[in-house]
Amino acid sequence: MMSLERSYDYPAKNAVRRAWMQFLPLSFQSSSCVRGLYLPGNANLELSGYLEKGVQAHQLIGAEHNEDVYERIKAQASGIHLVQGSIQEAVRQIKERGWNPLTFANFDFDGSCHTFVEDVLSVFSVFPLNDPAYLSVSSYSARDDEAVLQGIVNTSKFYSTFESTAQFWASYGRMMDRNTALRRQLPGSSVEDHVHLSRELGFLWWMALVMGSIDRCENAVWTVNESYTQSFNDILQDITRRAMERIGDQGEFRVLSDPRLGQQLRNRVCSLWPDRFEHYVWFTAQRQPMRTWMIRIQPLGQEEPRPTHFEVVEQLWNMATRTPLVYLNHSGTKISFD
Repeated sequence: MMSLERSYDYPAKNAVRRAWMQFLPLSFQSSSCVRGLYLPGNANLELSGYLEKGVQAHQLIGAEHNEDVYERIKAQASGIHLVQGSIQEAVRQIKERGWNPLTFANFDFDGSCHTFVEDVLSVFSVFPLNDPAYLSVSSYSARDDEAVLQGIVNTSKFYSTFESTAQFWASYGRMMDRNTALRRQLPGSSVEDHVHLSRELGFLWWMALVMGSIDRCENAVWTVNESYTQSFNDILQDITRRAMERIGDQGEFRVLSDPRLGQQLRNRVCSLWPDRFEHYVWFTAQRQPMRTWMIRIQPLGQEEPRPTHFEVVEQLWNMATRTPLVYLNHSGTKISFD
């Protein structure tokens, strides 16, 4: 018999699925151009939610890299397009077949989203040019041996971005307070609060980096400006090296600053703008801690005032630090931390 874990059918996960459906528009019935990409899993439990919104099965794409699971999904695909392979393979097929751009994408990873960064970022190249896109990503929370190092590096990226250290620490303090309040709801948790933020800040940074690296091309498609993303390599490698040198035998949490990062972000204008954000914490049926992020992304026209990359990073930071953190307990009940 299929386990609850593998079926993704248990209260907390069902609550995450409902939250995603509520995050999407109420209905897609007015548009025949909708296209969605997701990871259907064994039972394809998301499908009914999309159908209720007016999305047709043939407008949906499901990706599955595991050959055995793929064969099981085929039996209950119910008319969706199935891609055997990675998210990047699905993106490649969208481009090759000339399918409509992705209106929404939902990725629920059995692991860290950082393992699948290139997969997640690839979907930006097939988001709509003139309409908003909706993105949801779920992944394991950090609690491994490198969590402290990840936390230092990811916190330092944002710390280096802002000129006002007082403003940064006030916002960071709000995030810490929410995680402290959350930890009180989790009996037996011994993980330090800043470790909980390491995945959070890492995800936010990668979202911020790619949103500033996307260019609108003359042939009406998005493309990643590789030279721009690579221009950050030396700065980010220096931050990581310094963090490793200063972490100390006791694993002290020491935030670093590199002013080059903020300066570079202020010298580029962007074509994408995040304008809505939600964040959930929950546990799988096997008590694995998970985090889910949902973001709406607005494309900006050539004639519209466009923000600098710094302003995009600042917007994401403000949304993440000011939006309530929502904990979905074992029964699927929402507990909000402001």
